[in-house]
Amino acid sequence: MEQYKEGTVFALYENSDQEYIILKNVKSEEGIYLVVSPVLGDVNNLKLDASKSMLLKVDPQTNDITFVKDENIIRSIVDNIFED
Repeated sequence: MEQYKEGTVFALYENSDQEYIILKNVKSEEGIYLVVSPVLGDVNNLKLDASKSMLLKVDPQTNDITFVKDENIIRSIVDNIFED
């Protein structure tokens, strides 16, 4: 789970200039969910665009990342975040 630590900046796609920051991670039975947002700028001057935040699911066995579009899952993860 260390590589999915909150505050980590990463590129979602190989050879992409667009980077994302992990705002929150939630571990569940189905996998690891990441709330991420695109960032602009460099390490010393990062700006995030919260209006384009999204939820990703990581398979811990393969590290495959998929976009989460199921509203029930999104609601469950958001509820989990605010319960903490």
